[in-house]
Formats: sequence, structure tokens, C-alpha cells
Amino acid sequence: MYTRYSSLHLEKSKKKDPPPPLVSRIYYLTAKDVQVLQSNANQNGKQYSKLVAFSAYLWKLLILSQGIQNDQNCSIGLVIDGRTRLTNMGIPSNYFGNVLLLPFAEAQASDIKSQPPSWSAKLIHNLIYRAANEEHFQSLIDWVEMIRPDPGLATIYCKRDIAESNGPSILVSSGLRFALCKIDYGWGNPCFASYHFPWGGEAGYVMPLPSPSGDGSWVVYMHLPMNQLEAIESHVECLFRRITSNFLGMY
Repeated sequence: MYTRYSSLHLEKSKKKDPPPPLVSRIYYLTAKDVQVLQSNANQNGKQYSKLVAFSAYLWKLLILSQGIQNDQNCSIGLVIDGRTRLTNMGIPSNYFGNVLLLPFAEAQASDIKSQPPSWSAKLIHNLIYRAANEEHFQSLIDWVEMIRPDPGLATIYCKRDIAESNGPSILVSSGLRFALCKIDYGWGNPCFASYHFPWGGEAGYVMPLPSPSGDGSWVVYMHLPMNQLEAIESHVECLFRRITSNFLGMY
């Protein structure tokens, strides 16, 4: 989940071809699209959240659209908020900073391609279940204290520097709890709100947010290599549509 900075093969990675630059694009999913994704993920009777269903779909779409070799290991990470899970550690309710964990799941491309959405959804759900507890957060704090002064780095941030067999990685961070449709700066509710996070990692970064319309549709921010974005857009199973003024009601 996390890696000591000193253990990275930085000199070796410098000799590799540099990764393609990441670019940002903004898409949307209708409320019906989100319902379809959740329904597909729940095929085996297990009820998964919309975020888990979305992450499973995105992961599979990324692998399918890229033509990734079957034996490559591909990763997906989720940003988990620890505020409500560290109740016994003295974090004040009005604490403003981040308390985040970045766990990830890994699978071979062949499994992600061939298995139904419920398979990936279960993998992601179990990832969250194992990490989203106070004991897990405390173990990370203990690890950070143990390796001082060597800094730690989220493993998904630097997968390319760890193993040459690694395929694409992606990190999903949910903004679905942001009450965008309730914001009013004095001139009415917003017709559009999104996110911008050009982090320095090689994994792609995706954040779904609620549409300010409040109708259940999502605005989806993606920060990925250009070739991955274009491959996703052109794939037959792609539900993502580029954001438009019509969707935002800006005529």
C-alpha cells in the first residue's frame, strides 16, 4: 500500500522511456447511466455502492480500450477518508486537514477483461472493507513512525518504478458528498463545478462529483494520458460524454 522512498529504483526508472504526460478532461454520466452501472455490478445478488460500481466499470473500460496484455498486472486505488474512522485517536471534529488512505487492488488484465463487473466490484469492495477501519489507519501511523526519517509514498503513485510488468494504474477519489447544488455565493446556485488535481504520479486520477442540477447525474473529472482518454472515448462500451453547455443548461 505504501513504499519507502529509499527503496524505489529511481536510477533504473530514469533509463526507461518517460511516461506520457497526463491531461485533464471533464465528462458526465446521466442518472440512468449510474443506475445501469450499479445494476450491472449487482448481478450476483450482492449490493454494491454506486462508487464501487463506477470504479469497477472504469477499471475494466481502461483495460479493454488499451489492449493491455493479459499477463500484465493492473491496479486501482481508492482514496478513503479517515475522519469518521479515527474516533478514538483524538482528532477534533472541526479538524480542517486531510486524513486519507490510498489502498489499491491489483489483478491480471486477463481476469479484469473476462470476468463480469461484479467480479471487479467485489475486489474493490473488499479493498475498502479491509482498509476503512481505525486499526488499519493506526498501523499506517505506526509504519510512518518506524521508517522515519525516510519518507513514505503511496505505492500506486509509483507503480512503474517498482515492477516492469505493471500495466496502467488508476486512482479514484469520490467527491460525491460535496454539496455543490446547495452552494450559493449570492447570485444563485452554480450551473457547473468540477475539480483539478494534476498530481505528479504516473497513475491516472479520476473524481466523480454530483451534478449541480441535483438530478442524480455525475460530473466526472479525469486526469489521464491522452492516449488513454482517446481510447476510452472511442470504445463501444464507453458511457462517458464530454461536458456540454446543453447538459449544464447553459443555452
